[in-house]
Amino acid sequence: MFTVSDLSEKSRTPISSIKFYAREGLLPQADLQAPHRAYYDEEHVRRLRLIQALRQVAGLPLDRVRKLCRAIDHARQETTAKVVARVIDAVARREVTRAVTMSELRDARREVLAMLHERSVSVRPGARAVTELAAALVCLRKTIEAGISADAFVPYLDAMCALAERDVEVNRHLVKDATSAAYGATLGTVLWEPVLLLLRRIAFEHVTARTFGASAAALTHRMP
Repeated sequence: MFTVSDLSEKSRTPISSIKFYAREGLLPQADLQAPHRAYYDEEHVRRLRLIQALRQVAGLPLDRVRKLCRAIDHARQETTAKVVARVIDAVARREVTRAVTMSELRDARREVLAMLHERSVSVRPGARAVTELAAALVCLRKTIEAGISADAFVPYLDAMCALAERDVEVNRHLVKDATSAAYGATLGTVLWEPVLLLLRRIAFEHVTARTFGASAAALTHRMP
């Protein structure tokens, strides 16, 4: 147990921010047994690091951060799989584009779910990612190829499933309970998804240069 000053030092969070997060209900209750002083523990450090990632890295507004914190606070009452699904939904960054009508979204969503079912992928029909993938399919049809189907996603889905299996296996020892799984899923989504996108861009540049004859070595030598 340690004081708010200790907590500030360990979490690298200003005391004013700690008090603000406490007022907003984002932190677990402190130990108030000692007179005129509240005491904190490692759970508060972990929560503050999570809030920093959600606010500074993911750029989530306070109400979304509060929703995630509440999901974590209630994690002990739910199964690990359900908690992970809930926090992944809550971390979603964007709304479905307005260029997609409800009718288009409904039809595309049905097609995406059929593709996932055919691949024996276990996912909730109402998962946020399913809705966003359906919206992406509609946008692809409007801008790239009108006849594109959800089957175009299969190679990427297979690659992502293989990556997810590896991630879960490598990090399985860190999942002690539903709460630790919730923390892991939240930070994994916030911190690792940008890495995957950036690696995809690097790989695409690399393969394009190799395929069309650009000199990757020449580009490398120009780097400062």
